[in-house]
Amino acid sequence: MPANYFEIFGFDVNFRLNEPKLEASYLNLIKKYHPDKFSDPEHKKIAYQNTITINEAYKRIKDEVKRAEYILSLHDIIVGTENDNVKPDQDFLIHLIEIEEELEVATSKNDFELILKQQKNNYSNYISSFEKFLDQKNFVEAASNAIKMRYTKKLISKIGEKLTT
Repeated sequence: MPANYFEIFGFDVNFRLNEPKLEASYLNLIKKYHPDKFSDPEHKKIAYQNTITINEAYKRIKDEVKRAEYILSLHDIIVGTENDNVKPDQDFLIHLIEIEEELEVATSKNDFELILKQQKNNYSNYISSFEKFLDQKNFVEAASNAIKMRYTKKLISKIGEKLTT
């Protein structure tokens, strides 16, 4: 198997990727390495291990937040784990608390939709900033935006749940 998850699917390491091409490459690799295609126990074992790696790689680079975190890990910047070497800044955490308070007092579907729209806009801005800092090889600032992406994505999901209940 190639050295990094992007290479498995024939991509260079890049935050932006062609998702249909990723999907097609994933399906081709899963077919190619499916353990049932091999009768020899040793080849079957290798195919099984390759399938595990392919699945893990696909999960990591399909999701924007996990992809950002994976790219950072290739530069020895760890985020999204207990061992993060970049932590969320205090202002951002205060901002999250304020949004949580807004959600608690929101009473109408319109209130939730407005907050959701704002958070989707923030998420897009964090992605843009992540890409900019990544291009500049400013990995600490890129990591800060990846963290913001992670928290904001969770918040968007939470708001979506409130809208459907």
